[in-house]
Amino acid sequence: MKNPRRNYFRLKSIVLDAYFDTCCELAIAKGYSHEEVMGEIIKKFENAYTCPAERLMLAVILYVLCGGWFPEWHKRLHESIVRQISNGGLERILSEIPEGVQEGDEESEKEEIVSDLCILKFVSDPA
Repeated sequence: MKNPRRNYFRLKSIVLDAYFDTCCELAIAKGYSHEEVMGEIIKKFENAYTCPAERLMLAVILYVLCGGWFPEWHKRLHESIVRQISNGGLERILSEIPEGVQEGDEESEKEEIVSDLCILKFVSDPA
């Protein structure tokens, strides 16, 4: 049975929970640097998702978590996002995401990812 696609809000939560746990287990307990923690997070999620929308969402989340502190990773994630948008076509990738606001959310999942992509200057504001 195929796994259902992860919602952007849920995927953020999953990655941030893993980041928090890794900080506790490795950074605080063992003295790992932020770069080492990010390496563990990237490795953990590297092949976790196959759906184009999930891969794009994950790259955006990791790009933000890197915070530009690690130029090589920042550049690699930036290139990955640009490549995914160019190769897959943003509209086609976003077509995997349902329209409308889900219960408990302030905006739709699609609006959220587009907003994040605009803030990060990967796409122009569609307005």
